[in-house]
Amino acid sequence: MTRAVAALLPALVLLTGCAHRETLTLLRHEGTASDDAGAVAVLDPETGREIRLVDRADSRARLRPGSAEVRTSDKSLEPRHAALFSAMPRAPEPFALTFDNNDIALDAASQALVPKLVEAVRARPGADVAIVGHTDSAGEEAYNDSLSEDRAREVAGILEAAGVDVTIVEVVGRGEREPLVPNPPDGHERRNRRVEVIVR
Repeated sequence: MTRAVAALLPALVLLTGCAHRETLTLLRHEGTASDDAGAVAVLDPETGREIRLVDRADSRARLRPGSAEVRTSDKSLEPRHAALFSAMPRAPEPFALTFDNNDIALDAASQALVPKLVEAVRARPGADVAIVGHTDSAGEEAYNDSLSEDRAREVAGILEAAGVDVTIVEVVGRGEREPLVPNPPDGHERRNRRVEVIVR
């Protein structure tokens, strides 16, 4: 009998076996000690009934017709699946850079983050970089659209000057549409005057 496996939360799952028995392994997220690794429900394909919920890291379920026997190891199963982990893409790395009012130059705090940003791009083979500019709500909407794109392009220029290939960089301006926090009545909010950079 074939099993239906429904993912309830993000998890890293291995499903192996033969025609009469399958094994499902739920691994913890790489490098974490938490037992929270998401959950997988094993369902009976004929009735849709849940046979078993596998919701602990380093658990292995033996699936047979109508049943699922779950065992949890007291040792991480991660070393056994090192090749799988090494083949997985690294998680995206986000950066938030902020600006003074009505300015496209990075403020002092964000200038200090530039070396770390450049290193993150260089350290990732085949990197893809998304640069999204934002503003607060001070000023006209059309002006803020232009300002947000100018800020994003300024950051792209900084990366290019540091030797980053511009063909891997995507630049977008979102104006005041996506505030990080609510803007005050006068519209001035430093946390919303930002460029978000995602290195993936």
